[in-house]
Amino acid sequence: MPDLDSQGHASKCLGIAGEEAERTLFEALIKKVPLEQIIVKTGMPGLDLVPSNLRMSTIDLSLMPLAAREFRLRNALKEIEAEYDYAVLDAPPSFGLLNLNALMAAHDLFVPVLADFLSFHGLKLLFETVHSLEEDLEHVLDHIFIVVNAYNATFRIAKEAREALEKHYTEFLLKQVIRQCTKFAQASSEGIPIFAYDPESKGARDIQGVLDEVRERIGDPVKLKLAPAAGPRKVVEA
Repeated sequence: MPDLDSQGHASKCLGIAGEEAERTLFEALIKKVPLEQIIVKTGMPGLDLVPSNLRMSTIDLSLMPLAAREFRLRNALKEIEAEYDYAVLDAPPSFGLLNLNALMAAHDLFVPVLADFLSFHGLKLLFETVHSLEEDLEHVLDHIFIVVNAYNATFRIAKEAREALEKHYTEFLLKQVIRQCTKFAQASSEGIPIFAYDPESKGARDIQGVLDEVRERIGDPVKLKLAPAAGPRKVVEA
């Protein structure tokens, strides 16, 4: 999992202190350091990480003068693609050269959105970007999946926003939503995924539901269930 966010949230959520990393994705994209020299183990079976920290905040400026700047991430990933089944790119919610690299390297795009109308407007901008990639760079994504995140069915605005998504993005919107769940924050504070923290929580069940729906659409098995973390843990349902 390459962490593309300069805040390093994916790194932190996996128990990795990105600010202490000597090398990050920055070195791979700008200095062409092989990813195999940057990848760190997470402690989760089969899950490795390319960490991130604040050095990534200037990467768009560093990419600007480089040749083939849109393809730096794709080329870096090609060097290790035989060693992994999947590469999950955790990209920040912004538009720039780094996210352009992510789109050009990706086969599938997962778009988590909040059930509000600001997110709805952001989707319009995203799809315009994807369309321009198809026209200008001849890169066509295999699949686009929109998933409603932090959903609360008791909020009228959330219901209205979801209905608008169903109307305008029927082809891409997943039926499964991810409900608000305090276990996500608790798992993040422990530096482990929700499946390891509390696999029976509604958050874990919702994410597995998303993966099951994706599997039905594309025909490939996608399963991220993990054994609970060792040791006793107090569990409070959100």
